[in-house]
Amino acid sequence: VCVNMTYDEIWTIQDFVRLDVMNILNFTPPDANNHIINTLLVKFLFSFGHDAPWIARLPNVLAFMLYLYYAFKLSKDFVTGWAGYCAFLLLTLNPFLLDFFSLSRGYGLSAGFQLVSIYYLLFYFREKTAKYSCLSLVFGGLAVLSNFSVLNYWIVILGVIAMSAVLFRKEFKARKVLISSGIVSIVLALLIYEPIRKLRKNGNFYYGGEDGFYSDTLVSLTKYSLYDPEVNPLVFVVLNLFLALIVLALVLSIRRETLRKLSPKHVMIVVLIFSIASVV
Repeated sequence: VCVNMTYDEIWTIQDFVRLDVMNILNFTPPDANNHIINTLLVKFLFSFGHDAPWIARLPNVLAFMLYLYYAFKLSKDFVTGWAGYCAFLLLTLNPFLLDFFSLSRGYGLSAGFQLVSIYYLLFYFREKTAKYSCLSLVFGGLAVLSNFSVLNYWIVILGVIAMSAVLFRKEFKARKVLISSGIVSIVLALLIYEPIRKLRKNGNFYYGGEDGFYSDTLVSLTKYSLYDPEVNPLVFVVLNLFLALIVLALVLSIRRETLRKLSPKHVMIVVLIFSIASVV
């Protein structure tokens, strides 16, 4: 309510919200600043006759309620004891992340949908039911339509779900899983093919780093999470300490006897590793 509109928000409202629905969906004109679901939701809310900045930001505020709820469910259902409280705090207390839930962009929406997707992915591996694999892919697809960068994550969970169905056919009811996954994949491909084709053709994938995953992703996220626009020594201390704690936690938490079964813990490690690999 109080923070002035940013350049990208104004650009979205002035250039994309006013377009008809088909032009928003097929990126006419093509530009990466058009985050499809956010643009459509703002257009819908503005259709009631009010176009105040806080209304344009409302979809992402509501996305935070979704994010908060599933952060709680994830921490309660898949992490035990004090580690569950730590997981919830890690998911919800990064001020840099929270900023995106107060802006009229696609990032808050994508974070909310992605967390729902992760929850149902883990539920799929716990319950071994095709319904949950489908829900994971659907919400992952909504995250992609909110921010195309999440496609790196979506392709990984599609691969993990498909491989589990193929390798453990009877346990995971392979036919249902593969058919539902195929349908969701086709629908998402149809929705994003034309926008991505136009963005590539017009050179609109112009924002990002070229120095490597550590520098462009991890150092970048750390410095902004510390609200520091510059890379100072504290950034590397915090980042490297955090990475060391993650590695230590993985080593301590994975016991030899648990490696024989595909637990939610192992699934998340696989998704993390291959999501990083897809970015690289």
